[in-house]
Amino acid sequence: MEKQLVIYVGDETDGNRYVKVNDSKQVYTIPETSLTDITDQNVSDFYSLTVNYLTVNNLDSLEVQSEDGAHTVQVTRETVKNTEDSTEESAGSEKEEGSGDTGEAVADTDKENEDAAENTSDEKTGTAEAEKISYTLDGKEIEETVFTTFYNKLINMAGQERLTEEYTPDEAAAFTFVFTDTEGQKTTVSYYEYDSSFYAAVTGDKVYLVNKMDVRDLTDAYQEMLNTDSSEESQEAS
Repeated sequence: MEKQLVIYVGDETDGNRYVKVNDSKQVYTIPETSLTDITDQNVSDFYSLTVNYLTVNNLDSLEVQSEDGAHTVQVTRETVKNTEDSTEESAGSEKEEGSGDTGEAVADTDKENEDAAENTSDEKTGTAEAEKISYTLDGKEIEETVFTTFYNKLINMAGQERLTEEYTPDEAAAFTFVFTDTEGQKTTVSYYEYDSSFYAAVTGDKVYLVNKMDVRDLTDAYQEMLNTDSSEESQEAS
């Protein structure tokens, strides 16, 4: 998410300058040298270098296109209710404790159980809800850790710089990722070979130069996810 920050600079006082941010009513003083550190920078120096960040909690699906073909990871969320009947547990335990005593003791215990049952007959059964998240690759379930290991590398991908000039790829993308969030919003990120050291990660009108070693690590995690799914299929077939 991009935000605009406006800094208003006022008069000088003892080597400092009065400043305020946006429409804030608070006025600060900062050293003249600190202000110079800001004003002498280029616009590109303030760009975020994170290519695309979408937490797995907000992910609905991820489409991946590469030389291995097209694959889709779908996230499924369901609410699971855990029910515990405390009344049955307490009554059962009391009966077990009295079963080994004399007849008179058993009779007393039964009476106590009846009283307890009357007192707890109106209690509601305790219910707790939890969200269960599962992941499928092309319709087949995969382990959470296998996917999240790959996905964390993907969303933490950062460029070493952001291009300010126009960029036109010469070849097809090595990877294209289409993120769909839980609100149905889609974001597309494509990785192109840029030179011997970098990939160009393109998302919208932004182009980031990403170290090839980082993309190689991402590729390894992606291949591990695909191979894990293939090995599971082989075990099921055998």
